[in-house]
Amino acid sequence: MEHLHGKRENSTLLFVDDEESFLNSIRREMIDESYHCFFADNGAKALQIMEVESISVLVTDLKMPQMSGLELLEIVQKRFPDTVRIILTGHSDLSSLISAINSGQVYRYLTKPWKRDEEFLPAIRQAIEYYHIRRERQMLMNQLQEKNRILHEQNLKLTELSTRDGLTGVFNHRYFQDEVNRQFAISKRNK
Repeated sequence: MEHLHGKRENSTLLFVDDEESFLNSIRREMIDESYHCFFADNGAKALQIMEVESISVLVTDLKMPQMSGLELLEIVQKRFPDTVRIILTGHSDLSSLISAINSGQVYRYLTKPWKRDEEFLPAIRQAIEYYHIRRERQMLMNQLQEKNRILHEQNLKLTELSTRDGLTGVFNHRYFQDEVNRQFAISKRNK
C-alpha cells in the first residue's frame, strides 16, 4: 500500500495488480502526473485503501489470486459507486469483460501492454474528467433539491398567509370564495 503524492489533490487513483512489475511500470508512468496514486497487489488491500481514501479512479487487473478483478469491481460498485472503474489486463476473457461492461461495473477496458500517450494516459484523464463531471452534477442536483424544498416551504407559507386572517388565524373571505367555487365545480361535475 504505497502512495505517490501529486499536485492535484482532488484526483486520486488506485492501481491494483498482483504483478509487481506491472505496478512498478505504472509508478514510472505516473511519476510526472499530478494525481495522488495508490497501489495494491490484491483486492483486499485495495478495499482497505478505499475505506480510508476517496478514490476517483480504480484501475484493476482481472486475473488475481484470492479475489479476482471482477469480484473487486462488484464490491466497489456497491460500496463506492462514485469511483470510476477501469480494467487493465493482459488476459482477455471476453465473456467476463462483456458482463462487467454491461452491468456498469467498468468505464473503460485497456489491454497490457499499453501505449502510454495514445491509450493509457488519455483513458485515465477521461475517467478523472468523468468522475468530476458526475460529482459536479450530483452537487448541482443536491442544490436544486434543496432550493425546491425551500421554495415548497415558502409556497406553503404564502398559501397560509393568503387564506387566513393574520390576527385570528381564521380562514378569510378569499379562502371561502375559492372553496365555494371548488365545491360548486365538483357538484356540477357529479350532477
